[in-house]
Amino acid sequence: TNELDLQWIQDSVWVYETAFQVSKSDLEFQNIFLEFEGLDTYATIFLNDLEIGKSENMFLAWQNEVKTWLKEGTNKLKVVFDSPYKIHEKTAEKVGYQLPASNDAGENKISPWVRKAPYHFGWDWAPKFTTCGIYLPVNLKFENETYIEDVYVYTSYVSESEAIVEYEITLNQTPSKTEFQISISDEEGVYFEETNSTDFQKITGKCKISSPKIWWPNGWGEQPLLDFDFKLGELDNHQEKIGIRMARIHQKKDSVGESFYFEVNGQKLFAKGANYIPQDIFINNKTDKDYENLILQAKKANFNMLRVWGGGVYERDIFYKLCDKHGILIWQDLMFACSMYPGGKKFMESVNSEVSYQVKRLRNHACLAHWNGNNEVNVAWHNWGWQTEYDLDVTTQEKIKLDYDRLFTELIPRTIYNLDKRTYTHTSPLSNWGPKGDFNSGSMHYWGVWHNKEPFENYQKNVGRFMSEYGFQSFPSIELLQRYIPKDSLFLKSESMKHRQKSYIGNGLISEHISQYFPEPKTFEEFVELSQLTQAIAYEKAIEAHRINRPHCMGTLYWQLNDCWPGPSWSTVDYEGNEKLAHQKVRHMYQPLLPILVQNPKNLELFLSNDSKSEEKGSITVKKISSKNGKIIYEETIFFTIGATETLSLEILEDKPKNLADAYFIIQGTSENGVSFSRNIILDIKGFVKTQGTEKFRRLFTY
Repeated sequence: TNELDLQWIQDSVWVYETAFQVSKSDLEFQNIFLEFEGLDTYATIFLNDLEIGKSENMFLAWQNEVKTWLKEGTNKLKVVFDSPYKIHEKTAEKVGYQLPASNDAGENKISPWVRKAPYHFGWDWAPKFTTCGIYLPVNLKFENETYIEDVYVYTSYVSESEAIVEYEITLNQTPSKTEFQISISDEEGVYFEETNSTDFQKITGKCKISSPKIWWPNGWGEQPLLDFDFKLGELDNHQEKIGIRMARIHQKKDSVGESFYFEVNGQKLFAKGANYIPQDIFINNKTDKDYENLILQAKKANFNMLRVWGGGVYERDIFYKLCDKHGILIWQDLMFACSMYPGGKKFMESVNSEVSYQVKRLRNHACLAHWNGNNEVNVAWHNWGWQTEYDLDVTTQEKIKLDYDRLFTELIPRTIYNLDKRTYTHTSPLSNWGPKGDFNSGSMHYWGVWHNKEPFENYQKNVGRFMSEYGFQSFPSIELLQRYIPKDSLFLKSESMKHRQKSYIGNGLISEHISQYFPEPKTFEEFVELSQLTQAIAYEKAIEAHRINRPHCMGTLYWQLNDCWPGPSWSTVDYEGNEKLAHQKVRHMYQPLLPILVQNPKNLELFLSNDSKSEEKGSITVKKISSKNGKIIYEETIFFTIGATETLSLEILEDKPKNLADAYFIIQGTSENGVSFSRNIILDIKGFVKTQGTEKFRRLFTY
């Protein structure tokens, strides 16, 4: 419970100091910039005891020309961080109302006013540590009089025979007539070269490439990355790693509502993956190796997408480079979550600068597929009762909603569309579950199973067009908990364990669902293990429902991939990078060809779901096994032809199936393209566990 004793951090002033050397030759450059890539959050910068600027946005790099203040030899740099709580102590009082915020505890909710990682103010899977500091690199940049300010490279057309790559190069000023060279190449050759000259500040053009090496998401092909080189005479040069690919979201009215699906290189994609949160509450704690391990875990579990959730941070460069390398598409939220936000001029200008900076920083990455304005802000305003909870009068409500529209439907999309070709949605979800639910249009966060305490079977009844959140909690391993929790506190009702559980219904709901399948755990260790097994059952049922309902549903991103501290949560990979049982189950559920058994009221039906971008032909062998003696009750081989990204009903296996508690199924198959798949399926889990025991169920279920 150390969190409780460390809240003084947020009320303190913190000072960072260092010294650095500048040579005589350094000072000969025309321009010298001091750059902080990330300051968290309210910072005043001093160079050689002179105040040279302030930063008030964690998500915006601070840069200033500093040649005037530098001297040859030793230079002193100091950054003073003020407490956001002290800065905003009376903000709500001054404006006359409190902006709703679901994460920020206490009466004085300051988080909506602060451009800082929302989860630092606490969440239902995170502690509250409202920290500050220098969290990204600090640079001195030496530039000539004319230099390259920005490079944007994008694919405007792609096919197997030809691709068109377009570029926009921005210089800091209009140059004298200067020669430049452009090339696109890799270690195997040069695919485009051009030499030209310019006296414009912005240089634009197109590169036509024959038989291009196309970048595909994981499971659909390779991820070739090419070098885009731009040389501005003898003045400057710039290199980008690019992938030749196109990706966008399609939203089209149809017979039931409005579709929501990703298209990559002209082909419809069924998105498979999870929501991603920062990997630590103290965001510098994780190394590049930690990032690589986590992205590889996603890749090996057959992910093709991660949603970078809007309550964290815009991730560091290594995250996006690894997703480029391994074919993980990124749905990128902007950093707004579960709060309403102010609409003042200063706040809007800060957000505009933030969005411009982050779009320019990230837009050349092949992995980046889509921009999304916020997490659950719109659905919260319309459905969470904030107007009553915060005692907001009609005039104030109208102002807060108007500020939302100005921010998320006007300013942000205008800024993005001026800088990037990718699609944008103003919020996730676009549709709500519950009394005003709409499972026929847009993205969906389905939390009926959890917040509404519904049974796992309701995953099958509530399938939206794109499931961008859903989930169920489990505990991390007992070995991990033992490293953080005192031995005498390793029981469910201890103060330590209650403090680790940040969800208002967490431990009770986990216990209730465990009891629906398994005997009551005799020890805390057994409870921990059964929590993971129960979570795996939940994700199996949800993903089956999403894949079988294609093309109505075209994406499944569960909540959540990873943790930011050691405790119970919805993650499938714990704080130390260990995979829970649900991650193993997800790997099977996300395999390219997935057989699914559905128990209808009158029969047992076999489906096959194909996530590949090609037609598949092959055979499936279904074996029904007696759980009493292990003998094969029956065996059947079925031949199939299934189209790309399609789900088909293949066969009615049984009419009026009986005794499912005394049997399980082994399903194995292979396609002519060499795609193999297999599953063990237990349809009556409770009955099987009752007759065969938990351990046998676990062995079969998590093979």
